Amino acid sequence: MVFDWRHYWRLLRIAQRIGGHIRSPAYSELSGVFPLHFPALDIELDATPDELAAMLRRVEGEWTRLGAEAPHYSVITDEAHRPGQALETFWASGESEVETAAFMLRQIGFDDLTTKTCVEYGCGVGRVTLPLARKFAEVHAYDISRSHLDLAHQRVEAGGATNIKFHHRAEGLLAPLASCDFFYSRLVFQHNPPPVMRELIRGTLAALRPGGIAIFGVPVYISGYRFGVSRYLSRPAGLDMEFHCIPQRAIFPLIAEAGCMLIELREERTLDWEAECLSNLFVVSRPAAS
Repeated sequence: MVFDWRHYWRLLRIAQRIGGHIRSPAYSELSGVFPLHFPALDIELDATPDELAAMLRRVEGEWTRLGAEAPHYSVITDEAHRPGQALETFWASGESEVETAAFMLRQIGFDDLTTKTCVEYGCGVGRVTLPLARKFAEVHAYDISRSHLDLAHQRVEAGGATNIKFHHRAEGLLAPLASCDFFYSRLVFQHNPPPVMRELIRGTLAALRPGGIAIFGVPVYISGYRFGVSRYLSRPAGLDMEFHCIPQRAIFPLIAEAGCMLIELREERTLDWEAECLSNLFVVSRPAAS
């Protein structure tokens, strides 16, 4: 057996980080690894239309390539989802995710889904799309990657669903979404640079009908992360999947400006060997018309 010292070095790094956090007073005081005195991140959010378009072309190129090389792995980065592997757990995770979302909707009194329209942003290969179609009257599924959408089409045709409309979001990505009663996007927004993420959230909220609900996940803190528009666009595109965050303080004003209301905020903490990452799951409503 070949000894891979890098694996054990990563385990050691993780153990050192966990030990440091547990010894920190902030851990016991706040029950986590994100105390209030963590430094603010240097993130530039303003970009011109041309800069936004350039960022989107970069995202489209990356995800079209990923969709051709490892479509299922790019959606859920688990070695079990590499090309050639069985995908039972992959598809089952989509069913479970939709059941969780439906449970949350029932908890807040949002029911009778069979009469409502759903928008799914970042549908990928249709992991969540088909389960959503079984709950809602109509589903509009959006993705930037044509290669992912082709596989999603095949999945839906095999499943026999007729109430799904797919949208390719390369050109005019920031154009208005279909009007909807429910918006859903998870594990998607983080693959877009922060200025694009802000526009995606703005478009999400604009698409909600009165009485509508949006559930979307966004990383809001990555230790050591920084973003500058010109710096980002000047460097060559890499082969690794991009991962970005946007501060909470940039999201709350978008909700207020849209005339919407935050009704739930769930934290998801993750720890890897490089950096701490805090993600939030936002549940936002647009008040019903009087």
